[in-house]
Amino acid sequence: MAGNSLGQAMRSAIEASWYQDKPGWTQILAPLECLYRRVVATRFQRRIKQLNSPPVIVVGNISVGGTGKTPCVQALVLWLRSQGLRPGIISRGYGSQSEQFPLAVDADTDVTLSGDETKMLALACQCPVVIDPNRKQALLYITEHFDVDIVISDDGLQHYGLPRAIEIAVIDGKRGLGNKHCLPVGPLREPEQRLTQVDLVLQNGLSTTGEPLYNNAVVFTLTPVHWVNVKTGERLPLQSLTANGSLCAVAAIGNPQRFFDTLTALALPFDSTAFADHHQFTAQDFAEYGGRTVVMTEKDAVKCAAFAADNWWYLKVQANIPEPVFDELTNRLALRTNSSPFD
Repeated sequence: MAGNSLGQAMRSAIEASWYQDKPGWTQILAPLECLYRRVVATRFQRRIKQLNSPPVIVVGNISVGGTGKTPCVQALVLWLRSQGLRPGIISRGYGSQSEQFPLAVDADTDVTLSGDETKMLALACQCPVVIDPNRKQALLYITEHFDVDIVISDDGLQHYGLPRAIEIAVIDGKRGLGNKHCLPVGPLREPEQRLTQVDLVLQNGLSTTGEPLYNNAVVFTLTPVHWVNVKTGERLPLQSLTANGSLCAVAAIGNPQRFFDTLTALALPFDSTAFADHHQFTAQDFAEYGGRTVVMTEKDAVKCAAFAADNWWYLKVQANIPEPVFDELTNRLALRTNSSPFD
C-alpha cells in the first residue's frame, strides 16, 4: 500500500500543477511541450477521413484523465440501436494483457485480456466490441466478423490513422482544460483549438460559473440510476443502500473525485480511497476494510467480480445527452457518408 500511496501522491502533485490557472512547477518542462506540439501537429495533418466502411464516430477527449466519454459511448449505442442500427465498438483496450490482436471482447472475456473499460462496455452495451492498439485493424476486424453498420471508437481522437466520419470531444465541466498547456506542462493531448475542428463538444456538467466552458459545447449530465451488487447483479434503489457506519468508497478512474462528489450528493457517509486509473484490483487491496460495505464505479466492478463480497456494490450511472445532439449527429452523418445510415 505504501508504493500505491507514493504513486498517488506524485500523480496528485502533477494534477495540482496541471489543473490551475497558470502552469506550476511543470513549467520547467516547457521545451518538451514545444516538441510535443510539433509532433501532434505533424501527425494531425496525416489524419484519415471516412473510408468505404461503416461510418465511424470517434468519442474522445483532448485532455488526460476521465471526462465521462465512456458513459457517452453507452448512450450513443443505445440511441443508435433505437434508430434501427447495428452498432459496434472498437477501442485500444487500455490495460489489456492479450498477446493477440484484434481481440473480440464479450461477457466471458477475462478482464486481464480485455481491459476494464472494454469489458464494462461489452457487458453494458451487449454489442460487438473489438480491441486493438491499432484501431484501424480493429475497425477492419469488426466489419469483417460482425454484422455492424456503424462503429463507435471509444477514445481514439488522436489515433489519426483511424478513418472517421464524426468526431466528438468530451470535456469535464469542473476541471475544464486545466492550465490549457499540452503535455507535460499541462494535461492536454492536443492544443485547445482542436475543439474548433471536431463536430461536437460535449461538456460533462456545468462549470463552476454555471455556464458552458466553450461556445460550441453542449452540456450533458451523468445521473446515478441504481446500485448493482458486484457479486450477484442484484439491483437496489439509490436510497436503499445502508451500512453500519460509513461506506468504503474506492475508485480507480481518471477523475476519482467525481465519483466521491456523487456519493456526497447522495448524502452517503463514506471513507474514500483513490487508486491509479485502471488499477488492477486484487483481494488484498480490500483486506483492511474487513466486512464493511464497499462501493465503487462500474468500471472498477468488472475487475472485482471474481473476489467480491456480498456487500460490495457499484453505482450505475447514465449520460443524459440533450436530444439536439442526436439530431445534429443524424444530419452530419448524412452529409459525411454516401447515404444516410438511418435510411
